[in-house]
Amino acid sequence: MISALAVTGILIAQTQSGFELIAGEAVHRERIAIPAGAVLTVSLDAFAKEGQTNVAEVSQTLTGKQSPLPFQLPIPRAAYKKGVRYGLRAEVVLNGKRMFETAKAFMISPNSKIRPVLPLVKVASMAAWSLSEKNWTLFAVEGKKLEGIEEPPTIRFDSRELKINGFGGVNRYFGNYQSEGPLMQIDPGGMTMMAGEEAAMQLESKFIRLLEKVNRGYVEEGELVLSRGEKELLRFVLKK
Repeated sequence: MISALAVTGILIAQTQSGFELIAGEAVHRERIAIPAGAVLTVSLDAFAKEGQTNVAEVSQTLTGKQSPLPFQLPIPRAAYKKGVRYGLRAEVVLNGKRMFETAKAFMISPNSKIRPVLPLVKVASMAAWSLSEKNWTLFAVEGKKLEGIEEPPTIRFDSRELKINGFGGVNRYFGNYQSEGPLMQIDPGGMTMMAGEEAAMQLESKFIRLLEKVNRGYVEEGELVLSRGEKELLRFVLKK
């Protein structure tokens, strides 16, 4: 892994000897100044069937400059492999505490000529999604919209007790969750043991299984997305 290469001369030399240079910028729209001394880190992750791994990252100490924040990230060309997707992330950390971060990765292709722009969101605002006391109804599973389901699964968060509950499609379930910014872990816990139609039972089983795999979550245009890395698992809309 390549890390913390922030000297322009080094970057130019690296790109001339088996490295590709990704040049882009991170931007934040909140009217909050980034203090001098904060550190911007940009990383490239590989997403394969085996999981998510870090390929390279670069860090730079900010001197009070505000958005946009330019970056240059050298990537060893040998790191690119067929059948693997690559995504850029960024975060701003001050005194060990994350201030801003990308909600999801900016996907790129090897040798892409696109200049990546990475939107940063305030970490505190990510933690305060106002999930609590709202009924979210399942809309899509692994990117496929639910069709012909009269009573789709639901989920409800209690941010004070860090509890979840909902309807799985046949049974009621309940459990716990933890979250920090967009990072999330869900333990469905227990559920009632009623039987139902085969299709509803299969959907319920898959729904619970996917909840257990979740490690990230974010709200996108009013819809709640629960994912594992960059793979979308479950998408919900607010129940009317």
